[in-house]
Amino acid sequence: MCFPSIFLNAQSDTDQFITLEKFIENNDVAGDYHELEDQLLRFRQKNNLNKCSSMELMSYKILKSNQVAAILNHKIEFGDFVSILELQTINEISLEEIKLLAQWFTTNEMFMDSKKLWEQITSAKKDVIVSISTNRPTSEAYQTRDSTDFAKYPGSPLSLKCRFRGNYNQKIIYGVNAEKDEGESFLNKKDKRGFDYYSFHLFFNRKTLVKKLAIGDFQAGFGQGLTLGSGMGFGKSAMVLNVKRVNQGLGPYRAFNENGFLRGIGVTIGNNKLENSLIFSRNKIDANVELAQIEGEKKLQIRTLVNDGFHRTELEMSKKDMLVEYLLAHNLNYSIKHLHVGLTNVLGKYDLAFSVSKDIYNRYNFSGNRYFKTGFYLDYYFKNINFFSETTISSNAKPGYVAGVFVSLAKSIDFVLLNRNYSKSFLKLKTNAFSESSEPNNERGTYLGLIYKPNRKVSFSSYFDKYTSPWYSYYVDGMGRGSDFLSEIHFQSSKSSLIYIRFKQKLEIKNTINGHHNSLLWTEKRNFRIHVEFMAASFLKVKSRLEFSDFTNTINQSSLGNLLFLDFIFKKNLAPVSLTLRSTWFNIDNYNSRIYAVENDVMYSWSVPAFSGVGSKYYGILKYKYQKNVSIQIRYAFTHYMDRKVIGTGNNTINSDKLHEINMLISCGF
Repeated sequence: MCFPSIFLNAQSDTDQFITLEKFIENNDVAGDYHELEDQLLRFRQKNNLNKCSSMELMSYKILKSNQVAAILNHKIEFGDFVSILELQTINEISLEEIKLLAQWFTTNEMFMDSKKLWEQITSAKKDVIVSISTNRPTSEAYQTRDSTDFAKYPGSPLSLKCRFRGNYNQKIIYGVNAEKDEGESFLNKKDKRGFDYYSFHLFFNRKTLVKKLAIGDFQAGFGQGLTLGSGMGFGKSAMVLNVKRVNQGLGPYRAFNENGFLRGIGVTIGNNKLENSLIFSRNKIDANVELAQIEGEKKLQIRTLVNDGFHRTELEMSKKDMLVEYLLAHNLNYSIKHLHVGLTNVLGKYDLAFSVSKDIYNRYNFSGNRYFKTGFYLDYYFKNINFFSETTISSNAKPGYVAGVFVSLAKSIDFVLLNRNYSKSFLKLKTNAFSESSEPNNERGTYLGLIYKPNRKVSFSSYFDKYTSPWYSYYVDGMGRGSDFLSEIHFQSSKSSLIYIRFKQKLEIKNTINGHHNSLLWTEKRNFRIHVEFMAASFLKVKSRLEFSDFTNTINQSSLGNLLFLDFIFKKNLAPVSLTLRSTWFNIDNYNSRIYAVENDVMYSWSVPAFSGVGSKYYGILKYKYQKNVSIQIRYAFTHYMDRKVIGTGNNTINSDKLHEINMLISCGF
């Protein structure tokens, strides 16, 4: 994941929210965004500019590729920087960018730490975070029923997350996570484990021969994440140039996704030019199983993996930890001046075999219980051009590749061109490369992104992506095709005031019910947004957004939608208390024309509801910080639907047109 300079202006919750919104506002699903916080922590530590590689400089997303190349050329020609102010001699970097870089980089040699390992661990900055959330009224699954009803949720409707973590100057990171989802049992007679999910991580990040060591739960990503990329990978967003993965190898895992990590040990050994990484992981993950007749014997097989993490009903519990996943991986990375190349090998094995799918759209998915992948990646800088690519081939001999180029035509114009081709049989396990769909598989496409900044106040950004699917998919009974277009004009008169206008259009072929059968029809969805925010007073920020949506297809089925929200953010400098209020009104015909609006929440939590129907929603967030170490945050939200008397479906059906949400977080540092 790459993060832009907006994170770096100030590490306030508001700044973090703005950038998060840009990443996820175009996604069609909500995810576990705790992984973002790991990146934010890294940005709070100053790095030595003379020791940073081009990959590390690019990962901050402050600099363009031509600016990174200019810094590297300067070091080659004149030696190490004596001061950050020496950047003024580089024509490609503006004074405003140098001021920004000075907050996050130094040219001083980092002091040698004389503390012993145990002293570093015990003197690390530590904090404990507890988050509790619930909804009222509760769904039917919590109502009193016969004790034999397998669909009843055994636990309370409270969701509970606990986290303990320690951090010593980003050199030693350790912690424990624990989570109980709503409806899951907690410390009862049947389940004495307490929390449903536990996670532990211990991570060492050194400038020695052993550069990184990960023990417990961790993540790993190399190149463009096509051969190996665990964790979350973002696709298209309003940050139109953000399509390149900047994976930096091993890292600790501190999120709450119960299946999206590696569990075992990983180590990186090497120097500034050559790095060797070796990974071993053994992890139990959730899966749907079936009993199949194989060679005259009945054997268990895996149908699909399950990633929702819920373990409430007997059906959900039957999927828990049903599959043992083994993974052995090796990466060799070589860096010199403007060039990074690497080779990644992955060997995966499962204790049960994946069955051959009966669904036609899954016919070419992975089957069996073991696989092998090998991939080669390249990242090269030349003046104002940055070329990056990765090619992967697996044991089924089906390749995939992603390749792109950044070009800075001038200080005011930047664009990126990216092409990808993932065959219908491409092995998508443990990958997070750029793609239109949620996984890089069965897809060919070309993406073009452009940013033009005629002056400091105005910017224009746009992307166009055209893609095809050579085989059937879940939504298309045939070869899929589509295109995606976004254009945005952004005017920022000051640091605290901005206006932007955005238009987004998505054209694609989908299954559509036409009479008594499915038809393949072109569908089109358009969104038009006007967003305004400004400081009404020194302590009050106001935000307002009006968005329209329009969905149509070729048999003239159509639906419309509109949404308006108004935010008031009360925050006085150095004041321990802040208050955020939002009012949202929506009138949306159906789910086809749904509108997503990212909402503020307590720290490390984000809400991304998909609005449809007719109604209103109001929420308030109160945050109180006691001295430097204790924070208490409470969020209350109220939603009222005017077009229905029932909310949700299935076990999550709520017999009411009103919904109350409460979320509370307590954080204590020491």
